[in-house]
Amino acid sequence: MEAQDEEKVTLYLIIFLLANAKAARILGIFPTGAKSHFEFNKSIMKSLHAAGHEITIISPFKETEPLENITFISMSLESLESTTIKGSIENFVKLPLFTYFRSIAVINQRYCENFSRLKYRQDVLSTPLSKFDVLIMEYTSLYHCFTKIVEKFNIPIILTIPIRAVFFTDTVFGNPNHPAVVPTDYFFIPQHMNFIQKIENTAVHLYTKFLWRIIFGKFDDTKQRIQDDSKSVSTKAFSLLFQNSHSSLLARPMLQNVIEVGGIHLKPSKTLPQEIQKFIDEATAGVILFSFGSITHGSFLSSNIVSMFKEVFSQIPQRVIWKYEKTLEELPQNVMISDWIPQRDILAHKKVVAFISHCGIGGIYEAVYETVPLVMIPFYGDQLPNAATLEEKGVGVVLNALKLSKKKIKNALDLVVNDTRYRENMRQLSRRFKDRPMTPQESVVYWTEYVISHQGALHLRSYSADVPLHQYYLLDVLLVVALALLLLFTSVRLLIRVSFPKIVKMRESKKKKN
Repeated sequence: MEAQDEEKVTLYLIIFLLANAKAARILGIFPTGAKSHFEFNKSIMKSLHAAGHEITIISPFKETEPLENITFISMSLESLESTTIKGSIENFVKLPLFTYFRSIAVINQRYCENFSRLKYRQDVLSTPLSKFDVLIMEYTSLYHCFTKIVEKFNIPIILTIPIRAVFFTDTVFGNPNHPAVVPTDYFFIPQHMNFIQKIENTAVHLYTKFLWRIIFGKFDDTKQRIQDDSKSVSTKAFSLLFQNSHSSLLARPMLQNVIEVGGIHLKPSKTLPQEIQKFIDEATAGVILFSFGSITHGSFLSSNIVSMFKEVFSQIPQRVIWKYEKTLEELPQNVMISDWIPQRDILAHKKVVAFISHCGIGGIYEAVYETVPLVMIPFYGDQLPNAATLEEKGVGVVLNALKLSKKKIKNALDLVVNDTRYRENMRQLSRRFKDRPMTPQESVVYWTEYVISHQGALHLRSYSADVPLHQYYLLDVLLVVALALLLLFTSVRLLIRVSFPKIVKMRESKKKKN
């Protein structure tokens, strides 16, 4: 071997050793049985894998494309069933807030129970080689379920949330969510509120926090039983939050340990299946995509609403691709239905002129990226504030799920397809969404490695996360100021009575005469 070749081998060996020296072992726990949630979390973990780290993922989903240095540990599939909406969507929308929150609590409880029964759990906990450098897990309200892993390895924790900021993660990290400027989760309230909307937002803000504490307090027995008598993890142990949001959609106060990685799941579009490609290519007036995502199935719409859509679609010149999980009779010739569609790839086609969506955050980012205007029919959760924000930005039209009619559906489609302002507004939003100092993948890698190198990032934690509510809103200060003013007023009044008794008596006598 020549000296030059030996130098090359040595250089390659040094590069290899340096690369592996930086590689970390990262554990991901993502118990939620929602496919869209998993895609977000999987994208985070794959970004870290691409940076050379070794990944272990615990989830109810299985990866269809196995990769080296990624280990998937499967949870019970009961998680999937508990997350899918049963029955009519309209009936679900009518649920009172208390019932809705309680259903979320029950689902989270099932996640915990599924995790506690996981046959691989003890292997993960007790294997000597399982010295993970960081734990990344999706925030659930019963995060105590996973405290055994945290205590076993004593490692930093990074949380993820696959939607935009919600009040419980704001509370954990001390992120400002003042009701005067931040719309409350789970409600259709725009960012720029008038006086009446501010009153409504404040009332809902306080009521939501109260309900959440009451409902989830009832599940303490589940937390304790699953913890194996270990101490619960304090929220102070959380270093960072990877949040599926971006300031181009909602600009709001954000702390330095809340990292926006909205759109991390977006990948380059792929070639469409031949049947769909042909259907789109032959459209002369454009194509409308109609999908309610992976949790809210289109087939859960009532027969009356399905008939409305079919009749409207038969009256428009565009072709329609409809994600519908059952068979439909008397389908208009311009409509294609399928129980699965490559949504991201269809939206990338230049002939797609509108997207009828439930306003799930993943589909929103895909539409924004490809500049496709929206007809939005939000049902629950973050879909409602998402729709309010996008309507305010002029990139789509919102329809009330409980007040749908053929006229309203047709008018909304005509407006979004034919009024060029919606497409132009979406183009501007898309440019802002894409213009970032770092890609979401680069942000995830940088901040995860930052946490690992510092053995946590608790130094980034704001003191606001630990301040009691009455101190955060300066109620204690206002009380002292009020008492001081009262004392000053009383003292001045007493001083006047003592210093000028004659004047005081004259005024009192005049009052008696009157």
